[in-house]
Amino acid sequence: MHIDFTPRKALVLLALLLFTVMLVCKNSRRGIKTGRPTLCSGLFVLFFICPRVISSAVDPGAGFNLALDYGTASVWYANGTAVDIVKIEGGPAYKHFMHSVTAEFRLDVPDKEWGRQRLGFMSFQDYLPTWATAKPVDPNADAITWMIRGLKAATEAYVEESMTAVRISIPFTISRGSSFDGTMRTAVESLGLNYMGTRLGSTAITSIYDLEGECDLNIYPTPDHKTTVDDPERVYLAIDYSRAGISAFLVSEECSVTEIVRKFYNTSLGADANFAGMRNQLSRSLEDLTRRPFDDLGYTYPSEISELVLLGEFADNAMLHEILEEVLGRDYTALKAASDKRADVHLPVFAGSRAVAMQVQAHQEYISTRVWDEQYRDWMDKSIWEKKHKRWWS
Repeated sequence: MHIDFTPRKALVLLALLLFTVMLVCKNSRRGIKTGRPTLCSGLFVLFFICPRVISSAVDPGAGFNLALDYGTASVWYANGTAVDIVKIEGGPAYKHFMHSVTAEFRLDVPDKEWGRQRLGFMSFQDYLPTWATAKPVDPNADAITWMIRGLKAATEAYVEESMTAVRISIPFTISRGSSFDGTMRTAVESLGLNYMGTRLGSTAITSIYDLEGECDLNIYPTPDHKTTVDDPERVYLAIDYSRAGISAFLVSEECSVTEIVRKFYNTSLGADANFAGMRNQLSRSLEDLTRRPFDDLGYTYPSEISELVLLGEFADNAMLHEILEEVLGRDYTALKAASDKRADVHLPVFAGSRAVAMQVQAHQEYISTRVWDEQYRDWMDKSIWEKKHKRWWS
């Protein structure tokens, strides 16, 4: 059985062991025979096991998803379990900002969103200290701050620990270093959190949905190297559907790297929309998105849609599924069955926050096993570093 030790649990264990040792000593003074083995065993556990448990404890990863009208928070533990904390409805300022941001994007321009970032290879900014006293200097950051503050408070109330870092998922693409990214960083760091970036939810979910292909990373194999067959490139359709709008992406995945082939975004075709021709407009948009061949700048992607990924609070909308059945044809039944199976494990409304929470936890676990080596100016495995710097008296 795997036990997930948090620092709080480790301290409780330490306190219990101290109490046991004190009780043994007290009984010994009273003449009660407890035996030296019992005392020695207690001291062994106290001085050798507890420090290892405490030092190896890794905080759960926290992730937030910011949709157009609401936000969600989830945590991911080292043993692979996840907990969905809260879903908060956004206020007028939050909704206005999120809608205004999406209105600024030119969605007809193809761009690439590189999905998975290898653990440990973070930007220099991700290692800089945060400034808890910083105050948002623009109303946009202030509007975002209220939502993040609520998600942070709910998360800390559940885990009973202070958060240190967070990664955020959103339903639309942004560029690193954009005004939105800067606003998000200002809002997050004003609350004393390390900002670990913003990810597109439709590509961040590949890790928790088991959509990451495996490839042989040894590009210069030796003669005795046992090569493995790389998983083939595949294309999946990801749709994030909410009251306020729809974002749909045709995504190529190969070797755990995602690339957006096509995208469609509209804030007038959400589940709350009710106007003549709305259904036909949504149907035509999804037909255009999935029209073969799937190509870009002379490169042709696989023609088969291998997976259907549905996110958002209205992922099970009846009209949406009627349209998908028409658009996907005979492939719809199998794709929906696989999608429903994933939804039983990860609720579509919380999938985005779970995905980035998993990434934060994995990054924290990676860093906990590394130490910065000034000589090599790089992160080094702790066990290797300790052997290298071991002294004769240690």
